[in-house]
Amino acid sequence: MVSALAPLAPLAPLTWFLMAFPVGAPAPHPPPRPPRIETEVLPFLRTHCVECHGGRKTEADLNLLRVVNERRAGAALWRDVRDMLLLGEMPPEGQPAPTEQERALVLEWISRTLAALPEERPPASLRRLSRFEYENTIRDLLGVHFDAARWLPFDEVGNGFDNQTAALALSDLSFEKFFEAAEEIASRAIVDDAPAGPAVRRYLPLEMNGTTKGHQIRPTLFSLSTNGAARFDVPLQGGGVYRLRVRAHADQAGPEPARMQLRADGRVLKTFDVQAASGQPAVQVVRAELKAGEHSLEVAFINDYYAPADPDPGDRDRNLHLHWVEVEGPLGPPAESVFLRRLLDSVRGRPDPLAAALSQIATRAWRRPVTDSELWRLLALARPGEPLSRSLRRALAAILVSPHFLFRVEPLKEEALDKASLEPMPLATRLSYFLWSSMPDAELFRAAREGGLDRPEQRAAEVRRMLRDARSSALVSSFAGQWLKLGQLERAEPDPRTFPDFDADLEQALFLETTRLFEAVLREGLGVRTLLTADFTFLNERSARHYGIEGVAGRHLRRVPLPPGHASGLLAHAGILTLTSEPNRTSAVKRGKWVLEVLLDQPPPPPPPSVTALEQSAPAERGGTLRQRMERHREDPDCASCHATMDPIGFGLENYGPTGRFRMLDNGLPIDASGVLPDGRSFDGPDELRALIAADSAFVKSLARHLAVYALGRALSAAERIDLEERLEPLGQDPTLFDLILCIVELDAFRGVSTRSTLPNKRLPA
Repeated sequence: MVSALAPLAPLAPLTWFLMAFPVGAPAPHPPPRPPRIETEVLPFLRTHCVECHGGRKTEADLNLLRVVNERRAGAALWRDVRDMLLLGEMPPEGQPAPTEQERALVLEWISRTLAALPEERPPASLRRLSRFEYENTIRDLLGVHFDAARWLPFDEVGNGFDNQTAALALSDLSFEKFFEAAEEIASRAIVDDAPAGPAVRRYLPLEMNGTTKGHQIRPTLFSLSTNGAARFDVPLQGGGVYRLRVRAHADQAGPEPARMQLRADGRVLKTFDVQAASGQPAVQVVRAELKAGEHSLEVAFINDYYAPADPDPGDRDRNLHLHWVEVEGPLGPPAESVFLRRLLDSVRGRPDPLAAALSQIATRAWRRPVTDSELWRLLALARPGEPLSRSLRRALAAILVSPHFLFRVEPLKEEALDKASLEPMPLATRLSYFLWSSMPDAELFRAAREGGLDRPEQRAAEVRRMLRDARSSALVSSFAGQWLKLGQLERAEPDPRTFPDFDADLEQALFLETTRLFEAVLREGLGVRTLLTADFTFLNERSARHYGIEGVAGRHLRRVPLPPGHASGLLAHAGILTLTSEPNRTSAVKRGKWVLEVLLDQPPPPPPPSVTALEQSAPAERGGTLRQRMERHREDPDCASCHATMDPIGFGLENYGPTGRFRMLDNGLPIDASGVLPDGRSFDGPDELRALIAADSAFVKSLARHLAVYALGRALSAAERIDLEERLEPLGQDPTLFDLILCIVELDAFRGVSTRSTLPNKRLPA
């Protein structure tokens, strides 16, 4: 406790350590006099820090006394301490708070201490490509559509996103998967020009999977007794024409023969009448053009017939029986990929076409010029006398498994003795992976080489161009989907007995409704508060019926103006309301927590382990509305503190049921959707709650902060968060997404600008 540490004797080493640092040059705006260590800094530490970070208590594994005694306090430690003080996160709530003058004096001392420490140059940043980034990069580099989710390990999530540096580790197993992927991709991009002939692969019943419960798999037969399909995956080394054979027979019944359909990746290749009976199977043949890569083939039974009351026992049940499926091909010369054709055209007539081709590929793949020594190592992979395409294919696999491809390397350039920033090519790469989740295109590479990213107006022009490009849809699917936690919608399982009409088609329509709104705000230059206040949405017939909106027909999603009385924006989207509900009831806690974390950037603390969940029995078995039951739950003092911040927001959305449909009653009783936010603002119903959140500056700051974390691949420091907020101020109350993106691109943190660690002249948080 503080009282036990009050004598100066235990802090003598701290006094010695602090006085050992000479005072550096004054900060840009120093106080009238330097802080006095004995009378101002040490009393501050004793009063506000050492109780938790000294003696027997070491919160966050930080023991100031031990650090001082062992003389290992470096710039990183003092920057952490400074960040906590700048953000007002230390001392924690409930502890004696320092005055603004006391805090400013200690921050000034930390600034001077950091200035006196040896300069710590930041190392080159290394960030592995996520699966999504890897897939997009392969597409843009080679024109190969590669399903990374089927080949590569799952990406861990950090800070709410799957592109965070600290979470993207590369284990031995992961490297093996990347190696296999590189060989597969190289085989698709560069087809061997000396094939031995068309390959034949036979798939037996035990290698097939059924798409319905009405199937039986035996070693020699795959039997379908109801409509369904036998499915299997087929990897093809090269594109071209393939011959597919299916050996089958049928139990005939009803007025027509059994009908079989052969599909590739959901596309119908041909439909056959299977006349063959048991003991006399026949082979059906179809030719189809397929691209290189992995395909999903299906043999489907599409006209089931079952009449158990038919007087003829042989005419009661129609079934289909598969013996095997063969895939043969490609039947002609392998198709040359567009990538290979363009590559060979570009090096035709060169003295050493292999070297020219590899230099071109490696430069684009590694997002920087390839060195002579690197090129020589790639050339050494070629074998004397082998075809050019085979040498290219082997070297391409090596290029794709190189750390220079798998990782984004971001070295700094020297600009002055105490200042550095990203090199132009890494800056272009950081920009493209922010907006496209993929590599820079030729125009962005050229801008980097020719100084087209040196000035703010040049960077703004590139951002504007890149957002017009279709590849910026990655920002919608990747950033918006993760920021809004839409991935949780796939795991939401509304009770099928209570909500029998909630199916996969509706779930997909609700997911797209939200992402399309974000895209409209981005493409149309609308203010970001439109995300909460839009008077339109995106529906198809299925989702419109869910909302009770008439006049929308068909599966196509289209922009629909909202009728009078229908709420607008994210807080009325059924997808978000469903993912923040329990299977058979709403959840004020989940909804309040979602709003605090996502929209206001004020995540509540996790619940204590002793807290039990609210009972989830059927509503009819419980008395009162959910709000009344929650209020009884909150009588537990362990629950009350956290629920006081989450529940009022969640109750404000209680008019929306567990799948987002508007309602006025809960368990037969009127819903009370009024409340008071922790800061004292009151509301009555979802419309007033929505208006309060839309008017709150915390919403814009939250969106900008999440965008910055996504762009940087890491959390922001306190100084970076303050820098971001100060850059937001000139943008007004309702900036566009373009404004926020440009604000982030101009951050020192994004451009890699590094200066000596002095405390900037920033205002302190209130």
